[in-house]
Amino acid sequence: VALHGLESNANATLSVDIAEAHRRNGFDVAYINFRGKSGVPNRTPGGYHLGFTDDLIHYLRVLKERDEKERGGGDGEDGTTRRRPIYLTGYSLGSNVVLKALGELGERAHLRYNVRGASVSDVP
Repeated sequence: VALHGLESNANATLSVDIAEAHRRNGFDVAYINFRGKSGVPNRTPGGYHLGFTDDLIHYLRVLKERDEKERGGGDGEDGTTRRRPIYLTGYSLGSNVVLKALGELGERAHLRYNVRGASVSDVP
């Protein structure tokens, strides 16, 4: 799951390059456009900001529910998860949102949503 920078979106050159690099290494990639950055007017209350984690955490919930339906349940009898691992990445503003969400979720990031790792980067 990838998040873009402040004045960017999922179709920006850097976003596409990051997604392609992940795909070349065997990862499926889903970009989250921040509210109002997808080319569609924002009709929800509020917008995004440096600490806005609601949409990312909501998307993790959606992925968890979808994966459990597709794979027939959550954790196996031996305590191992049947769900696909989730990795988070972000650049610039997206980096801060990823790190803040991980801080808010704590152990739940791994235990509930199967987040296994994150990479973040700054853009000068």
